[in-house]
Amino acid sequence: MTRDPVKLAWAAGFFEGEGCIFSASNGAYSVVLNVVNSDRDVLDNFKRIVGCGVISERRRVSLNRKVVYQWQAYSESAIKVFRALEPWLSDRRRARFALALSVREDYIAQATAGRLCVGCGSMFVPTWNSQVSRQKYCSARCGRLARKAHREDLLRLLDESTRAA
Repeated sequence: MTRDPVKLAWAAGFFEGEGCIFSASNGAYSVVLNVVNSDRDVLDNFKRIVGCGVISERRRVSLNRKVVYQWQAYSESAIKVFRALEPWLSDRRRARFALALSVREDYIAQATAGRLCVGCGSMFVPTWNSQVSRQKYCSARCGRLARKAHREDLLRLLDESTRAA
C-alpha cells in the first residue's frame, strides 16, 4: 500500500463515491470492500494504491451488455484498506464499516468460545481459522486417538456380530 497521502485521498474519494462495505455470510462473516466500475484502468490504479484485492470482470444486465469490473477485498485485507482510507471517508462509511466489523467480531467471539472436546471431554478454546466451526477435538493428537478408538469399537462390534451369526 502506498504511503502517499494524495494517492490515498484519491482512493478514498473514489471508494466514497463508488464503493460499498458489507459483511459476507460466507461462514466467517468476512468484512468485504467492493467497488464496481466500467473503467478497468481506474480500478487497476485503485488496486495499485491500496496494494491488495481482486479485480474481476462481470457482465451488466442491460441492453448494451456493457462490461463492468469489480474490485473486492476480504477480511484482514479489507480492514487494512479501510483503515488506510478512513481519514478521508464520511461518517456514513465509518458507521457501515463499524457494523460489518462488529458482525465479524461477534462471530469470531462465538466461534472461538470454549467447548468440550469430543475425544477426551476436556474444555478447550478453538483456534480462529476458516475451519473453526468444525473443530471438535482439543488437539490433532486427541482427534487421531478418538478416531482410532472409534474404528476399533466398530471392528469389535463387527467381529461380535459375525461370530453370533
